[in-house]
Amino acid sequence: MKTLKLAIASLALGALLAPAEASLLLRGGNNDMVYDTTTGLTWVRNASLGGLRSWADAKAWVENLEFGGRNDWRLPGLTPVDGVALNLDFSDDGSTDSGFNNSGLNSELGFLFYSSLGNNAFDGLTETGPFQNLAAYAYWTGTASPYGGEAMHFFTAFGDQGSSSTDNLYYAWAVRVGDVPEPQSAALALAGLAALSLARRRRNRG
Repeated sequence: MKTLKLAIASLALGALLAPAEASLLLRGGNNDMVYDTTTGLTWVRNASLGGLRSWADAKAWVENLEFGGRNDWRLPGLTPVDGVALNLDFSDDGSTDSGFNNSGLNSELGFLFYSSLGNNAFDGLTETGPFQNLAAYAYWTGTASPYGGEAMHFFTAFGDQGSSSTDNLYYAWAVRVGDVPEPQSAALALAGLAALSLARRRRNRG
């Protein structure tokens, strides 16, 4: 009996911790978040929740956002593709930070668009996955541009990345680092831990 309970508990924990088959998984009691198993990022499922805002307004909105029991949301990140400094010379092969095919992990929106969702440059927004209201339009990143008064954005209509005036009204999309376990998964884990604890207590009693 003890062995059976330990096996059940181990299976419960294993189901929770095992790598998922799919890359984008629904999270939250209302399936209102999406977890990307590849990047370890959780996105608000409604990609238009933040609406159209200036860059400063978008940053203020996301910094004050409390959603899904979390308050550590931010705008999508973007770091230089060369690891040194943003290069805004246009390219169509992702070798600079302006243009098409910025599909590396340094561009969170770019990676999501190309790698996680499977869209192609120039073809338009054909794949939206489990997301809701993902608009074929520009989305702000949290990264300022080298050009004064500008910030970096990602244009989901065609898959291009670039710099534009912080006064422009683009979408604010919230993302955070880490998973938000499904209620079922959390319950499964607790059940597994409870079974392990009970088995240990009984074993210690002899």
